[in-house]
Amino acid sequence: IFFFFFLAKKKDIHLVFESPLKEIIFDFDENYLGEVISNLLTNAIKFSDKNAEIHIKVSLTKDKYLKTEVIDFGKGIHESEHYKLFNYFQKTTTQPTAGEQSTGLGLAISKKIITEHKGIIDFTSELNKGSNFYFELSN
Repeated sequence: IFFFFFLAKKKDIHLVFESPLKEIIFDFDENYLGEVISNLLTNAIKFSDKNAEIHIKVSLTKDKYLKTEVIDFGKGIHESEHYKLFNYFQKTTTQPTAGEQSTGLGLAISKKIITEHKGIIDFTSELNKGSNFYFELSN
């Protein structure tokens, strides 16, 4: 997790963790889920401007799914390009804010991991207002 603070610090981005949960007992593959969170956080940092905030929220839905959200207030994604995001080697016209690179693999891999965990991954995004990438898992 220190890696993300380092990446964020390079752009003066503040990471904010929010959760009403005191304790989470959940069965999942730590390495694979770490890969998903890594992907979502890296993208949020990559597409956020300097001095921004990124919120990481962990909560339970009313259906008792564990929901993890990574919310940025960056560039957002044009609605006409939303369909591309979870496909391999797909990129949008939205460019990282500091010239960072992208392979177009991270979200496709994340979708595969979450699907294998029998969960869902999705997002909402509005151009120039930011994005909320989230996944939900049942126990």
